[in-house]
Amino acid sequence: MKRNTKSKKSTAVKKKPVVRKTSTSSTQTNKPTKNTTAAQQEMRIAIAKDVLKQLNAKKIIAASGTWITDSKMPDLDEYVCDLQNKGERKFDVKNYVNKVNQCEVCALGSLFVSAVNLYNNVYISTDKNSNPQDQVWNIFTNLSSSPLKRYFSVAQLKYIEAAYEGLAGEHIPADERSEKYAEAFYLAHSNNNERLRGIMQNIIDNNGTFKPETSLVGSKLDSLVMNL
Repeated sequence: MKRNTKSKKSTAVKKKPVVRKTSTSSTQTNKPTKNTTAAQQEMRIAIAKDVLKQLNAKKIIAASGTWITDSKMPDLDEYVCDLQNKGERKFDVKNYVNKVNQCEVCALGSLFVSAVNLYNNVYISTDKNSNPQDQVWNIFTNLSSSPLKRYFSVAQLKYIEAAYEGLAGEHIPADERSEKYAEAFYLAHSNNNERLRGIMQNIIDNNGTFKPETSLVGSKLDSLVMNL
């Protein structure tokens, strides 16, 4: 099932429209790998719990079609470009995250905000020869080099994105089975807030790994998966 690509605002840190591709590749897996350490699993769970905490506090609001947007602040890429123009050479992203309030986030945006909240280890070069805007975009568009990859595999990040956006976001899983479960998870949750909470609780319940099929067991969508 396809959805139309979401409408975009004109501000900068927003998702670019993408064309859904059908992939038969199975080189990426959504299962835990031998390289996933116990420490990474604990950090994933901590991040998911923090997302729920931020939702409850209304510091973040689940939204679609945006990474991180606070109507009272410049977007992150605009913010760091302004600092570059002022002569700053390195920017600690937590200084931005601490200032946002009731900002709209997607699933990956929420993971990023909470990862920065908890671990404070994302810095952007604002040296005069650097391109801070590209660095900000790459956090969400180039997952293989994203700081989120410190905690989640690229396959997991794509799976989470697809389950939240209904395959209409920036990334989709590499295999058909995951696409179907991601779409079923999307359909099983009626709004962004419920869907984001469901993803985070699923990560917690499955020891740090997003497994949407476990949330669908016994539901009518479980049997629907193979017909999508």
